Amino acid sequence: MNSPAQALWAAVWCPALPLTAVWQLSREQGPVAVHEIVRGQARILQAGRLARAQGIRPDQALTSALAILPQLQSRPRNRRAETRALEQIALTAYGHSHQVVLAPPDTVLLEVGGSQCLSGGIEPLLNRLCKQLAEQGFGVRCGLAPALAPARLLARLNQRITGLDELRRYLAGLALTNLELAPEQTRSLAGCGLETVGQLTRLPTAERARRFGKHLNTCLDELFGYRDTPLAGWQPPENFALRLELPVATDAAEALMFVFNRALDHLGSWLEVRDQ
Repeated sequence: MNSPAQALWAAVWCPALPLTAVWQLSREQGPVAVHEIVRGQARILQAGRLARAQGIRPDQALTSALAILPQLQSRPRNRRAETRALEQIALTAYGHSHQVVLAPPDTVLLEVGGSQCLSGGIEPLLNRLCKQLAEQGFGVRCGLAPALAPARLLARLNQRITGLDELRRYLAGLALTNLELAPEQTRSLAGCGLETVGQLTRLPTAERARRFGKHLNTCLDELFGYRDTPLAGWQPPENFALRLELPVATDAAEALMFVFNRALDHLGSWLEVRDQ
């Protein structure tokens, strides 16, 4: 999707999406986590607030985490559930803008420059969106920028910038460690004595391509708004369908009603954005 003239993109980042995806159909009771298999061993990917307070950290072996906190409840990562959760965030975002882009694995972008007049301004719009997502169980951060790629970065830094000149000044002062580069590329840049984005951009384009690869120049051009980011727009499906996978079998009325109410929330959101 190409960014229109005078575009303003908001990025909604859900840092705990893997954790939320596997626990959102359960009322959180006690310390929880999500784990994945790394080199044949189950390791903690993310932990909830109560678990972190008890010393559970990412990359811990699950056996070690359970030794520290026997009451920890951990479930395996579910990428299908993460995809559905990201689309749920996109559906809510679509209620505020009809230009929505998925940026897997954990970010949704929406063009808000054209919606702000209808919503009383950018801040009220984003505050309302974040509140809606919080009610659905998603903890998110919102970034704002005049282009797609920097909006995604600014969400991780919890920054909102509307002007292109201001954005470029901000980016120039950023440490290179803030960029999502491959580890070997980060080490290569550090080995050359480069610490900030500004230092990197002052190198001639051809030299950057020769020393660090052409892809880095493409990333920088997108980040500084010199090149459009080629992402496909997302739209809600024309027909409503929802599959909810219970993490464990249950016949408890309270647990089933909790899931059923979640399903009704999804249906309500879809009906609203489809004007039905």
